[in-house]
Amino acid sequence: MKKIVMTMVAACAALTMNAQMYVGGSLNFNSSKTTTETTAAGVTTSADNKTTSFGIAPEVGFKLADNMAVGVAVGFNMSNNEPSATRTIKGTNFSVAPYFRYTALSWGNLSLFADAKVTVSTGKTTNEVTTGGVKVSADDKVNSFSVAVVPGISYQLNDQINFVATLGNGLGYFQTKSEPAGGVTTTTDKNFGLDLSTLGLSFGMYYNF
Repeated sequence: MKKIVMTMVAACAALTMNAQMYVGGSLNFNSSKTTTETTAAGVTTSADNKTTSFGIAPEVGFKLADNMAVGVAVGFNMSNNEPSATRTIKGTNFSVAPYFRYTALSWGNLSLFADAKVTVSTGKTTNEVTTGGVKVSADDKVNSFSVAVVPGISYQLNDQINFVATLGNGLGYFQTKSEPAGGVTTTTDKNFGLDLSTLGLSFGMYYNF
């Protein structure tokens, strides 16, 4: 995986020596709550499962032509899940994602594009359980790799500023490797599919030099 990323970065550097540069980044946020109600002996109790996630990804890229660009985004994501009053699951990860962007259609200042990108990320998931006032935590290592095509839309406000949005994880191959605390068991999840969920909507802004 590292060799693939380094090769793409080197290729981008060679192609962008005389290209127009842009800098920017994207931001995503999601908050949800699921309430479960249970009725027994005429008494109803409820429990909430709350999840909050946040991500930021500064980015630099180069326009090779009016409809082509290459770039790389460096991301940081964190999440907090509270499935019960006594349990909390926290996650953090760091990612690097070089990409090639092709703009397929344009209508005035509005454009549709697709990013062909490779994403490598590493992080951890912390499980915290509180019993009798005592908190016990355990860290699981999580590494992932993906090759995907992700659709997006761009709006050019003026010569310097563009607003962009991408939808979901796109179409591609996704692999996640989890190593629970203790390192005894490792689980690898591999799948190929399409994910255009609006829960994965990411917004960004670029400044063109």
